[in-house]
Amino acid sequence: MVKRRVVITGLGAIASNGIGKEKFWKATLNGESGIREISRFDASTYPCRYAGEVRNFDPYESLSPKEIRRMSRISQLATACSQMAVEDANLELAGVDPYKLGVILGCTIGPIDLLETYVILLYEKGLKRLSPFAYGMWNQNAVTGAVANRFGAKGYNMTLTSGCSSGNAAITTAFDRISGGNEDVMICGGVDAPIFSPVFATYVAAGLLTTDNSDPGKALRPYDKTRSGFILAEGAGIIVLESLDHALKRGSDIYAEVLGYGITNDATDESVFNSSPGEVIEAFEFALKNSQLSIDEIDLVAGHAHSSPNVDKKEIDAVSSLIGRRDRKIMIYAIKSMIGNALAGSAAIQTVSLALSIKEKVVPPTLNCKDPDFDTDRMTVSSETVPAEVRTAVVTSFGLGGSNVVLALREFNNIP
Repeated sequence: MVKRRVVITGLGAIASNGIGKEKFWKATLNGESGIREISRFDASTYPCRYAGEVRNFDPYESLSPKEIRRMSRISQLATACSQMAVEDANLELAGVDPYKLGVILGCTIGPIDLLETYVILLYEKGLKRLSPFAYGMWNQNAVTGAVANRFGAKGYNMTLTSGCSSGNAAITTAFDRISGGNEDVMICGGVDAPIFSPVFATYVAAGLLTTDNSDPGKALRPYDKTRSGFILAEGAGIIVLESLDHALKRGSDIYAEVLGYGITNDATDESVFNSSPGEVIEAFEFALKNSQLSIDEIDLVAGHAHSSPNVDKKEIDAVSSLIGRRDRKIMIYAIKSMIGNALAGSAAIQTVSLALSIKEKVVPPTLNCKDPDFDTDRMTVSSETVPAEVRTAVVTSFGLGGSNVVLALREFNNIP
């Protein structure tokens, strides 16, 4: 069977530095950080007091009061962001076979806000005070179900979780569904809303978050030698994928083509997150092979880079190993330097940003990388937005538990 080509036709983004594709992208190109002191709970006694909260998100702009009452925050973010992506794609759903329309979203934590609410309610008020809708609201697939119900999608429907790589793992699965001829259109991406004290406390206890509380805009320093940990965030990135023939038939604008991907796992008995670059290199190699690319063709890497000493080093070592076979520098950037680590949401937002980079021929800045922890003769980051002929690029994402995802995109060219 001949695999169908798959293209990106719609983008949605809800991030700490901007709500909606246009506001997010403008803020990103301007190097605007969305990191602030936590407002959702009292973090004054925590060693990390910053987060990438999505402020000024108004669910009533896209959801009915009834929908809002029956949705967790993560479902609200996912549904609102999916609406943005569908509208951006100019997709008339009445013209799409509902059995050829699917939804697959990645999330790491799930509707944890409701779990916190209902546990407190149960112990303080008793069983009779629990909502009969509680179970359907806080299970993981409620997130995808809310989106599928909104758009009448009757095709493939799944919530996927693989840690922080979940958003891009969902995109790879959607790619397979379309390229294999199962669906014509997939709404896919990632979302997480973990800024609640019980979740935040577990990241603090694990020693994963930075303790630099001197300046929220400078606390994240991905790829820099002084990086000291990440900052937890919330957000959503949603992409509309279509088969090329479906997109062309309806005259859709196309951001980029999805070429292929590589996925590996590197967890060991000693650790659910291996700092060795070996399996990341393999994921890159699989992505290149499956996309029929060579490393020489890669113009840009949208890096996982969340400012962790070990994880950033793992990525740096993997990319350095691969580019040892080429003659020119490779550009790399870290969107999390501005939006924080929104777990599955960040992975998909990385892909949203990369599709825009390819379409608009620009590379976003990486904040606070003043002393790069890599060979600057081989790799380069920029503190400002720079124009660049980005034709072919990859996005990387790694998840707790060992999941590594590398996804390859290319400038669309209607040549077989």
